[in-house]
Amino acid sequence: MDVSLRVLQQDADWSALRPAWDEIVDSQSASILGPDVTCTSTWTEVLWENHLKRQKLEALVGESHGRIDAILPFYRVRKTVHFVPCRSLVATCKLYDGRGGFVLRNAPLEGLAALLAGLKTCVSGWDVFFFTLVENSSAHNALLQLENRRGFRLEKVESHPSPYFLMNTTWEEYFAALQNRFRGQLRKFEKRARAAGDLTYKVFESGPDLDYFYDSVRQIERQSWKEKAGTSLTANEVQDRFHARIMHAAADRGWMSGHLLELNGEPIAYQFGLIYNGVFYDLKGSFKDQFREIGAGRVMYRLLIEELFRRKVAIFDFQGVCHDFKMRLTDKTYRTSTYLLYNDTLAAHAARLAGYAARFIPAKRSAPQENHEPNVSSESG
Repeated sequence: MDVSLRVLQQDADWSALRPAWDEIVDSQSASILGPDVTCTSTWTEVLWENHLKRQKLEALVGESHGRIDAILPFYRVRKTVHFVPCRSLVATCKLYDGRGGFVLRNAPLEGLAALLAGLKTCVSGWDVFFFTLVENSSAHNALLQLENRRGFRLEKVESHPSPYFLMNTTWEEYFAALQNRFRGQLRKFEKRARAAGDLTYKVFESGPDLDYFYDSVRQIERQSWKEKAGTSLTANEVQDRFHARIMHAAADRGWMSGHLLELNGEPIAYQFGLIYNGVFYDLKGSFKDQFREIGAGRVMYRLLIEELFRRKVAIFDFQGVCHDFKMRLTDKTYRTSTYLLYNDTLAAHAARLAGYAARFIPAKRSAPQENHEPNVSSESG
């Protein structure tokens, strides 16, 4: 594959990338194994604005026959890898991880080979590169082939399952297929919630009502269990700003899908999502803790899923951990894995050797853990 590579570092270069970028991701994102909304130019630009303050973002771009065929946006940060300080490149979507992936037009084996080789020949001053892929995706399978054929030095850093389900039936068929006891619980909670007063379900997609939706989101977060745990949006200014920005950017593109449950006019539960190329991305959601007894969160999900069936959405992607409640709604999962690619530098060789040696050092006994993140930490950003 004859690919010409260049590195973009100037703000003015981004506008020229967007048409090809969006075309590539749009053409591949309808599958659960394809790149997701976090790979789009819109998502990347909001991350750049919000997390990086429009600094430090670079992109390796591959072209063939005068057409852009590959785009890899990344930023630089120092990380300690196996106790060795390393100059690191990180795929931008890892600032807010979804399914991830590479923006490759076609021929993932040749395109990915060109990109990874291009990182070594065109991008200077780095030791390791971090990125995430969906296991068994075309890009992931290509990566494993490249590791075997071309000797790329790779290490899997962590791996997470995430639930999803296909919406290729009707709501009635989907609901009837759920476990009998679970269906009964959902009906009971909804009956209890409706008996408590005037229960109203609203959908927000665009317009001035978006501000009301996000004010309600903040109100619910402050009164949820997440606030005390320190995981609420209102406890994290960066995440709060990001969701406010992506809400408006997504609304401009017709992706916004906000859902609010009110009781007697009071917001009690919400789900913040995007619908992109037939896939609903469940970004954030919560309920006020005082309404736990009426199952506010469960009623919210039931009404949300029914609405998405009505809108003919194809896939529901939970984009998160496999909580018990979510696994009652589906038995399907995909797995994302984060890898690091070692460069041919002294620090990279030292980190890789230290990681290899650590496998033979007896570890203190502990409960087995599913995910693996060996001594990787961020030092500065």
